Amino acid sequence: MEALLAGTKGRLRELSAKHVESRVVQAMLRYADEYQRAEIATELIGATADLAKLPYARHVALALIRYCGNSHGKAIYEAVAPQAIKLASHSNGAKVLDFLLTQLDAHASTKKFAQKLRNRLQFNDFLQDKERSAIARERLLSKMADKALVHFGFCHDLLRAHTESCLESGYAFRLRTLASHFTEAALHCVASRNGAIGLCDLTLCADAKTRKKYAKALKSRVQICADHKHAYLVLWRLLDVTDDTVSMTKSLLPGCLAAALSPTSSPLRASRMLAFFLNPLIKLDQNEHRALNHRPETLDLGDSLYASKKASSTRYQEITQALAQLLSSSIKVRPAHILASRAAKPLLCAAAASSQLDNEATQAIAAAATSAYFLVNKKVEEEDEEDSNLAENELFPEDEEDSDFDEAAFEAKLDSKPDLPDEDEEEEELVEELAPEPDPNAAPRGQAILEHDIGHATLKAILQHEAKAQNSAPIARAFYDRVQGSIADWVQTNRGALVIEALLRYESNHDFVAKLSTELSAITLNTEKNPGALALAKKFKEGTTVASTSKSKKKRLISAATAHQSKNSIASRDGVAQDTAALFSSDSSSKKKNKKKKKEY
Repeated sequence: MEALLAGTKGRLRELSAKHVESRVVQAMLRYADEYQRAEIATELIGATADLAKLPYARHVALALIRYCGNSHGKAIYEAVAPQAIKLASHSNGAKVLDFLLTQLDAHASTKKFAQKLRNRLQFNDFLQDKERSAIARERLLSKMADKALVHFGFCHDLLRAHTESCLESGYAFRLRTLASHFTEAALHCVASRNGAIGLCDLTLCADAKTRKKYAKALKSRVQICADHKHAYLVLWRLLDVTDDTVSMTKSLLPGCLAAALSPTSSPLRASRMLAFFLNPLIKLDQNEHRALNHRPETLDLGDSLYASKKASSTRYQEITQALAQLLSSSIKVRPAHILASRAAKPLLCAAAASSQLDNEATQAIAAAATSAYFLVNKKVEEEDEEDSNLAENELFPEDEEDSDFDEAAFEAKLDSKPDLPDEDEEEEELVEELAPEPDPNAAPRGQAILEHDIGHATLKAILQHEAKAQNSAPIARAFYDRVQGSIADWVQTNRGALVIEALLRYESNHDFVAKLSTELSAITLNTEKNPGALALAKKFKEGTTVASTSKSKKKRLISAATAHQSKNSIASRDGVAQDTAALFSSDSSSKKKNKKKKKEY
């Protein structure tokens, strides 16, 4: 090493630009000790920006940043910062710039230099005028998109900073032109949080033609994107603002629904996304709120330009109708598999609360809840948990670095399909492991769903959300018709008692609630070591108290009306008439009013 340093002293910049010699310089940086690296860095750091632009020398620049970035971070930043904007749009320099930001962020002592470099890329240091800054950022982003350099992390950060600044400063019309440059780069942007949020803002300001191009770019990977922790936000935004709901429901909605109902999908992102259209009042997390907080109705894009011509309620209604049809069709085919899916729970609860499922799907859910399927397949979904994020990790590697930072390697990973099993093998495994779907017309098979950790929780949540919505209760009615007469068997276990307790949460005007109360009054509940039975007994007692209270109140009102009728006070008669009008039919009320008028006359 000492001989190499002596022989190459003063010539390292020249040697770094050659093919074979650049590999020698990289090896010197790798195997040198601390003092020898300091000697090499002293000669090369000043030319880091120039080395980053050359084909072979960029590998030397990468090695210099890797092995000297912590100790010489400030010197490398000062050498690169003046040419950072030019490097950002350079095919070789962008790789070096992205790696430099990553290395500076990795150490606490150099993190401040990474932030300074980002501020320089976002034109925050030397352009105080917001309009000039927006024009400069737009020009840089357009150039990077045209040169296929948008897959770098600093480009995603720049995109989000630009879209947020334009939306806050009233320059949203500039995003419409920029959106057309990112149609072929949509899959690259959704790999990170900042890129996905920036693409959501571009989708909001884009025209109808550009939105269709975004949907076309994501169509081949829609099911994988629906499960990804950032990419699903862009799908959500496309369904949210696109006026052509027919095109969206054909290209994006089936894949999103498949991801939401898959038993191997551990995240709930796709299910929450679709549940939003059935129930727009669901609680959003921080990233979801940021991606959806700007509404197309309030966006100013200039003269005669609109983000969306349809009202949001109209778009949601059209998507909800298409989603309800697809969901009902899926439930009819595989109701038990869907009840056993952890990811499908939010969507099923929203569908139950909104009463969007048809009668056949409702009966299928009730049949699956009382079938023997769950007893046979208690642990099917647990065996597939390891494969839940297989496609996500293959398509969007986040912390993995290429050995030579080559763009071709990144594109090869993007174009490669996940190594999933063949369809024939998968079907054979399902035939062997899964029991057949239950027949909706078959007789109930007991409480097998209570043995399934996910199935019983999903059933209980569906009944609770439907009771809270105070609708016609089609699922609860169909379920009770199948368990009627066997309530005593259900309340013996903790899980079964909680399911029956959910039935008591419905309004008392439903006929099945009265039948259930009559059946429970003849059952002795064992509340010892059974929290579910204790909760059921408490709920049953509350319902009985409310019913008795309403009956006694009705009797008091009738007696009060009778007492006041014997008096001649006009004010008293008017007050009693208002109370009795709610208790008797309209005919009897009108007759009494006529009698009172005759007496007054």
